[in-house]
Amino acid sequence: MAKKILAWNHVGQQFYREIGKKENGKTARFYLGDDEKKALANVARLEALWDGLETRWNDLAREDLADTEFPCWDELTVSFGRAIAKGEWSIMVEPPDPDPIETARWLAHLHVYFPMIQVQTSDPSKVAEGNRAYVRIGEAMTEKEEARHREEMREIKKIVTPFGGKVTTKETLHDALDSYKAWIEKTFVDIEGRTTQTGKKQGERAARIKRYAGDMPLSDLGTHEIEAVIEFWRTRPKKPNGSPYAFTLCKHTIRLFRHFVRWLHKEKSFPWKRPVDLDIDRIKIVPDAETKYKIETYSKEELAILWQHASYFERQLLLLALNCGFSISEIGSLDWKEVEGEYVRGLRPKTKVYGEFKLWGMTRQAIGTPKKQGPVFLTNGGLSLIARTTGNNVSAKIPAAWYRLLNRVQKHHPDFKRLGFHHLRRTAGNEVRKLTDGETMGVFLRHGKPVKSDPQAGAYSNPVFTRVFDVQDKLWEVWKDIFTPLDDVELPRKTSPEQIRQIRRLKKQGMKTKKLAEMFGVCADTIRVYCRKKK
Repeated sequence: MAKKILAWNHVGQQFYREIGKKENGKTARFYLGDDEKKALANVARLEALWDGLETRWNDLAREDLADTEFPCWDELTVSFGRAIAKGEWSIMVEPPDPDPIETARWLAHLHVYFPMIQVQTSDPSKVAEGNRAYVRIGEAMTEKEEARHREEMREIKKIVTPFGGKVTTKETLHDALDSYKAWIEKTFVDIEGRTTQTGKKQGERAARIKRYAGDMPLSDLGTHEIEAVIEFWRTRPKKPNGSPYAFTLCKHTIRLFRHFVRWLHKEKSFPWKRPVDLDIDRIKIVPDAETKYKIETYSKEELAILWQHASYFERQLLLLALNCGFSISEIGSLDWKEVEGEYVRGLRPKTKVYGEFKLWGMTRQAIGTPKKQGPVFLTNGGLSLIARTTGNNVSAKIPAAWYRLLNRVQKHHPDFKRLGFHHLRRTAGNEVRKLTDGETMGVFLRHGKPVKSDPQAGAYSNPVFTRVFDVQDKLWEVWKDIFTPLDDVELPRKTSPEQIRQIRRLKKQGMKTKKLAEMFGVCADTIRVYCRKKK
């Protein structure tokens, strides 16, 4: 390392520092200005620059790649030194090769040896492109090396296992569950390559298993550990809020974990094999404390209350759910191609079962003027009600409208049942069964096997849709008196228009906001909104 000598130039009236040599053997001089404090600070960085230059030359010389006989300044490093001497912290340079990968490599090389100055290029996008390319190369090399390691570990385990030996592997249960989740999301895709809702749901279940399962090396995942995970979900663990997980959720979680064990046994990227003594019998999940003897549906009186409080759009949803047994996916995917006069003909999205329905006069009025094709219901942005969001989730337009309606109803009827939108479909199906029989109900709901006692009935005969049409006419006769005119929408409100006018008059007379809120039984913010001046 060179000595730290700061000299004064009488002609130029400034400090300078001579350090290192140029390619011609002459000493390099850098002028540092007339401020001694700044000169001392800059000369320290200048000497660090020279140290980096010497280190780079020594590294290259060891590999016989140095292009000079001794460490020396070149045109590029001299420009670095002059920038540092002026007190600058960054410098703009042009790379010798325009190729993004070569630019990124060259710039990374400079950053390693000369961190005391920030080297930049005029086109940062090329550097970013080159950096991404190197990252991809590194990931591919890592994946290749890990695959080689897993294969070697698999071979070692094959050798020692017959002799009672055990090899602790680097891979863990959580690593395997992460890979399984990624496999699910790549396998369950639609025609456009996006993960389906089934894939997303199964991925969430895999993540839930990981959240509750303790991590361990895969070599420790034996029969006892597998049975412990199954037993954990069989006994229905409690959620963070203290209530147990649902019976159905636990059933599907165990089913997925069993599939995960089979997948892991076949997956070549993990050195794990299913234990020979693993024999999973039929699982009996802990049932609910109270057995449900009947499904939850809405009565005729409750449907009348829903209709009374519903907006126009919510009434459209109610009509299709009760008239045709449609739920969210059926309404969201309904296309004008399926509507033929007073009939709807098409496949159910979930089961791909064909069905035909007769529309009530009010339902035909609710869906609007027929078109040649396209979704019957569109958002303000022209999208389907179940179109995917940017996060690849199904739009929640219909559930959101339904829960807005329930919130509105419960303001006036606090004890009103809060069921999901699909319970309207169950209500319609239950009423159809009362009026006819179970087979007609199965055809109406477009079940995969409408005749439970004969699974092959659908393969050897066609469903009788005239029975469905007849029972839909009967449904209308049962429920028609709850439907007021479709356009006669008058949403109940907590404060009537007359009360609002009275509030404004009293406020103008000087009555306090808090006093008005107590008088009319609303919050102070509501009073302020009603009394706000129009711009």
